[in-house]
Parts: sequence; structure tokens; C-alpha cells
Amino acid sequence: MSDKANFEELLTFPCMFVFRAVGRADSVVQAACVSCVERLLDRRVMDVTVKPSAQGRWRSMRIRVAVLSGDEIRAVYAALNEVDGVRMVL
Repeated sequence: MSDKANFEELLTFPCMFVFRAVGRADSVVQAACVSCVERLLDRRVMDVTVKPSAQGRWRSMRIRVAVLSGDEIRAVYAALNEVDGVRMVL
């Protein structure tokens, strides 16, 4: 995929989208990620699934939310990358 994902060609909006992030195994990081998405999109997250790493240092989060455009997806990815404690966004 190119540097700028063309979500408009891949998805039909509005739709449900799952953002995946890996961060410190800390409930504060998880809450910050959910809050970031809700604040940016001005709507509630539908579901959050968390899976701890084998050693327990990291958590993989799947945050499911309704999106209205590819620009919203790109904005959320950028914002999640800025959350303190997030190691990577997938």
C-alpha cells in the first residue's frame, strides 16, 4: 500500500473500522487511546478488545468505531501515534 492509504477505494462509507494499537500494559494507555478516538471523531467507540503480550509488558488493542470518511481514518491513525505509551499503530 502507498504512503497515503486510499481508503475511499477500499471501503464504502460510513462503515465500522477497527484500529489496532500496541502500547504499554497500562490501563491509562488504553483509556487514553479510547478517549483520543472518541474526542477526535465526536462519537462513542463501539468495542475495545485487549490482548496482553506473552510477557505482559505490552497490550494489543482493537478499537472498533464507526467512521464516515478516509480522512477520519487517517486522522485517528495520526492521533493514536501521538498517545504517550503507544508503541505502534497497525
